[in-house]
Amino acid sequence: MEFLKKRDKQKAIELIKWANSVEDALRQMIEKKNQLENEFRDLYEEAKSQSAFVVIANTPIERLNTGKYRINIKSLEQAGISNVAQVIDVPKDKLVAVNGIGDVMAQNIIDSSKELYDFAKRNAVVKIDPDNKSQLMNKMVQMLCYLNRQEKLIAEVQKLYDANHNSLSDAVQSAELMCSPLKYFFSGQKKKQQAKDSVSKIESLSNDGYGDKVNDLVREYNDIFDISVEECWKDYTGNASSYYAKIEKVVGS
Repeated sequence: MEFLKKRDKQKAIELIKWANSVEDALRQMIEKKNQLENEFRDLYEEAKSQSAFVVIANTPIERLNTGKYRINIKSLEQAGISNVAQVIDVPKDKLVAVNGIGDVMAQNIIDSSKELYDFAKRNAVVKIDPDNKSQLMNKMVQMLCYLNRQEKLIAEVQKLYDANHNSLSDAVQSAELMCSPLKYFFSGQKKKQQAKDSVSKIESLSNDGYGDKVNDLVREYNDIFDISVEECWKDYTGNASSYYAKIEKVVGS
């Protein structure tokens, strides 16, 4: 029976820790990119909602009668309601309280206004306007700026991760035997040798500058976010087409 040497155990622990750290660093950058895209989609939906609300705020209340609905528009007008936005999200009991509006008609108002709003939202066109630097628009431009700035870097990160993940993961799993003296002692010679070879494989990768490469990528990635909103707007002004291309790619519309 072969005992696990203390120095071999410590070496395996340190190398496994190193391997996990570089894997985590690469994975976090990839996940951050996906997170940014999801956050942008949420912002884009919010922008479409705002755009749709502007549309229905300029839609006369008479439009509620479009299609299958028959609504007493005169009663709504007498209550001071002149556009569709004024009845969006109004509770049914509030509508029923309007003179001339019954329970069924109130539900028709709710359904018709929702259909008009949904149609406006589906057809909403979100424009990035430098003259409209609202909080939402600032967030959208900054998010797009981040996504554009990281595109080439993330491609390199993904390539590096894909090239090494499976073999490094397998090596770590095999090398873990070197961290447990008891398991090592009762393992067969073949497993012991595989564990030793895996430790050597991880060590070779660490000595080849793989860790330094990952650290360089992490530093470059963090630098992506070191840019102000004003600088993002300036970048948009000179590269508007790339921003709209990114929107197309992220939201697919």
